[in-house]
Amino acid sequence: TIMLKSQDWVDNNKGYLTKFIKEKWEYRADDWERPWAKYMNPLTDSLVPGIMLQGPYGTSYDEMNMKPSVIELKVETFWGRAYLASCNFGRDTIILRDGSIEVFPTWWQNKVNAHSESTYNTWIRTEGHLEKVWHLAETAAKIMGIDQVRIDIFIKKGDPDAIAINENSISSGMGYRAHFEFMPKIWAQGHVEKWYKTYEGKSKDLPVYKQNFPEKSCPNAHLITTPPPYV
Repeated sequence: TIMLKSQDWVDNNKGYLTKFIKEKWEYRADDWERPWAKYMNPLTDSLVPGIMLQGPYGTSYDEMNMKPSVIELKVETFWGRAYLASCNFGRDTIILRDGSIEVFPTWWQNKVNAHSESTYNTWIRTEGHLEKVWHLAETAAKIMGIDQVRIDIFIKKGDPDAIAINENSISSGMGYRAHFEFMPKIWAQGHVEKWYKTYEGKSKDLPVYKQNFPEKSCPNAHLITTPPPYV
C-alpha cells in the first residue's frame, strides 16, 4: 500500500509508482511460511490481478513516532467477541479489552515479550475510541457469522465517530506476543464444545458477501441488538 500524499507528489514520483505497481502486478501470493498455505494458495491463485484506489482517511498525530499517521486497530474476534487489537504504532503493540496498551520499546522486551504500559497515544482509550472499535468489530463478525476474523479499523484523534472499517482477514500474520498461547485455545474451545449453530433453510446457501445489515438478509440479525450507526 502507498499513500498518495498529493497530486504534486504523484507527478514527482511516477517512476517510483510505476516500479511499485509493476512489481505488485507480477507478484503471486504464496503463504509458504504459514500452516494454511496448502489451502490458501489455490484461493489466491484464482484471483484476477487488479488495482484498488481507496479514498483517503484522516491522519492523527502519532505521539510515539512523532508524526501524523493513519491509526489502525486490527481487532481479532472469536465467536463474535473482540479479543484484542494490534495497533500500528510501535512494534506489535497490543491493546486489550480493559484499555491496557502494551508496548515493547527495548531489545530485551522484544526478545522475552515483556511489555510496558504505553504512555503514548493514550487518547485511544481516554477519548472513548475502544468501546466503538470493539462494538464495530463484533457487529461485523456477527453479520459474517464467522468463528474467527480480524477486523481492521481506522480511528481518528478527537473524533471517535469517524471510525471506519478498512479491511478484514481470515489469515492474520500479526504478532500477538504472550497472547498467542491463549488465542487458539479460545478458538478451538468453541468448536470442541459446539458454541455455534448452523444456518437453516435459504440461509445455508447465502454467500457471506451478501450478508449485510440491515439492508440485506442477515441470518444473525437477532444477535445485533444495538447496531452502531457506522455499519
